[in-house]
Amino acid sequence: MRTLAKRAFLYGDVIERPPPPFYLPARWEAVSLGVGAFLGYLLFAYVLGEGRGTIAGVFFGCIGLVVRITWPLRGKAWFWLLLFLLTALHTGAVVAFDWSAAARWSGLTVMPLMAADISMTMTVIYVAYSLICGVPAQLFTSSALRYAEDVD
Repeated sequence: MRTLAKRAFLYGDVIERPPPPFYLPARWEAVSLGVGAFLGYLLFAYVLGEGRGTIAGVFFGCIGLVVRITWPLRGKAWFWLLLFLLTALHTGAVVAFDWSAAARWSGLTVMPLMAADISMTMTVIYVAYSLICGVPAQLFTSSALRYAEDVD
């Protein structure tokens, strides 16, 4: 912060940091993403079988949540290319490996996998963002509060 003030004093201009790349979803958005992921799981389990369907549903939910969190980047072409590559990587993982053991997994088994997948995907997007746009001053931007239950 001191260097920005010094630069403004010396040169009369201030270089602004890039805007936050991530959006903090509201509670209703998180619930609707969870319901959508569950419906995706049911569809994939019916079409692909129990094991592959479980993993496909997990990856579907993870990609959906990552798209919602990184929605401020929707105007960037590199973001959509990176998201396409990450989705193709997830699809390749569903097709390439034998996921028959995943048919017996419970929710407590799947949740750490989802957390790790979301963390790695968000890290890849953040690293690409920092290399292309620079390091942001703030990571997340939150939505405007619209409902009384969102106020703590």
